[in-house]
Amino acid sequence: MPASHTPFHVIRQGFLYGLIAIALHGCGGGGDSDSNAGAGNGGGSGTVDIAALAGTYSLKAGSTTLGALMLDKTATVVSCKLQTDSACTAQVTPQTTVGGVTTFKLQGDAGGSAATGSITAQGGITGQLTAAGGAVQQFTGTKVSGTFADCVAPFTRSNGQCELPSTGVIIAPRFMWSIVIVPSGGEKRTLMYCLVADCTAISPEIFLSPEDLADAETPAIIAYANSVATEFQAMLKRLYDAKTYPSRALTIKILSDAVAKAINTETPNAVETARAAFVAAGFPAAAGGTSTGPSGTATTAESVCASQPYPGDTSEPQVFLFDKIAQLDACLYRATSNSAYLQDGNNQCKVLNGLLQATVGTFHPLFCNGPLLKQ
Repeated sequence: MPASHTPFHVIRQGFLYGLIAIALHGCGGGGDSDSNAGAGNGGGSGTVDIAALAGTYSLKAGSTTLGALMLDKTATVVSCKLQTDSACTAQVTPQTTVGGVTTFKLQGDAGGSAATGSITAQGGITGQLTAAGGAVQQFTGTKVSGTFADCVAPFTRSNGQCELPSTGVIIAPRFMWSIVIVPSGGEKRTLMYCLVADCTAISPEIFLSPEDLADAETPAIIAYANSVATEFQAMLKRLYDAKTYPSRALTIKILSDAVAKAINTETPNAVETARAAFVAAGFPAAAGGTSTGPSGTATTAESVCASQPYPGDTSEPQVFLFDKIAQLDACLYRATSNSAYLQDGNNQCKVLNGLLQATVGTFHPLFCNGPLLKQ
């Protein structure tokens, strides 16, 4: 979340002069608080900052690299590698108390090497590796990058892997009302777009003081904000019911731009703006129109790009995945000139570059040039 936040009195004033859509900052679709803010996000003393653990770690015994793992903002292992195992699975128990530890267990493929360890709130890792032959080594972990990457549409997460919709389950996004209680009084709220436990803010963070929370006008503002969030949720449901899946990057851009426009123009038109943007991008189902995209995909371009076979080395699934997604982003960027795909491709390549630096391997990316996407 951004470090700065919007004072609530600004929202109240805008609401009284036209219910400006900045009230979106307090909306949500129900459910639990998102994992980023609910975990603390550095929200002051007394909160657990799990999101700070996100990044790529190198596991070493002395100067010898034993493997690597990547954590997302929920302290979930996105990718891991142990010795010569081409992939590994993970069990993670996030810390629940301030100053606590996050524990993990990694298991190499085909019953190979295994590792157990803990990650402190400051990011330090200690653990024990048991090789396939039974030899035991102690290791430590060093964060080599604060970045991570997860699946991007049309890929979905299935058993720790990113797969195409034909082999995975399509999971619709949802909105969550992130609430972080401030120890000194009041709370911070942010509208989040979430796919499973991976959430992204689509509005700035706002701060509600104790006086704001007690104000008689606040319930009306939050009620309006909730109605907008409900419309956003219904919009995405129509898209997914029609089997048209906008990419995560495109969806977040459209929704964030709609919120920003409503704030800047002090007009409660975020829903209408988002609908029009989805229709212009080729997704008429957002406004209740008939789907024109191929079943199971967002657009013809995305369908063609996603169906491309990966021509590189696939022997290390949790490594080549990032290059495969970079291949998809490169294809979509060439087809649409949408900079969101270039940005996501650069993010994938940055993470892959950090992962390759953290571990020993022979993998050579075909679609990434170091931390940047080949265009």
